[in-house]
Amino acid sequence: MSGRLTIEKVLGAVDAYISGVARQDREALIRLFAGTAHITGIDEGTMVSVPRDRWIEAVCAPERAGAGSLDYRITSLDVAETVAVVVVRTFYGSFAYADVLTLLGEQDAVRVTGKTFHQYDATADQTPDLLI
Repeated sequence: MSGRLTIEKVLGAVDAYISGVARQDREALIRLFAGTAHITGIDEGTMVSVPRDRWIEAVCAPERAGAGSLDYRITSLDVAETVAVVVVRTFYGSFAYADVLTLLGEQDAVRVTGKTFHQYDATADQTPDLLI
């Protein structure tokens, strides 16, 4: 089986990501995110860069139950053979996010190799300044 990605495989991975966060499905997130993945962004004004397992522990913490949302919108998707980049708009807690996911097609799976995010106040206008 080839590691070549299709739009359908990428969309399935995005759905697994959103669902895994919203449902606090630790095992699904571990399967989806590569062991070497890092999550990087500005969190409440402070730059953060954490390894996959630390991020999963934070997202799946009992006190964060119900913080994730199943609602999302893909604003950009580019697939090139075995790699893809997707921009996903979603909500978590009192914030809205633009998540930039990099994905890699392996022989039997699609893995998120990295996530970089921008955090918005959930009430802020999230309309991009420029769409090309």
